[in-house]
Amino acid sequence: MGPERDDRTPSEAATSMERYEVSFTYVEPEYARKRGIAEQPYIGSFEVLAHDPDEAVILAKRAFGEAATRSGVSWPREIRSVSWRRT
Repeated sequence: MGPERDDRTPSEAATSMERYEVSFTYVEPEYARKRGIAEQPYIGSFEVLAHDPDEAVILAKRAFGEAATRSGVSWPREIRSVSWRRT
């Protein structure tokens, strides 16, 4: 069986979207190693509009990556946990 067809108009599809807050707990192990300190957990939260929680996490991960790029740091950020809630 193939994917289901979505017969909604774009405006109908948009109205079925919900706002989610997705939070990531992440660490910067390379930074900690270079500084000789223990890894510290950080939290980044992003609000997104999505059709479901899975899509919300995908969109928020994209925003997380973009924020990491904009920060200008050279070390990677590793996501350790993800949580979400409808807002």
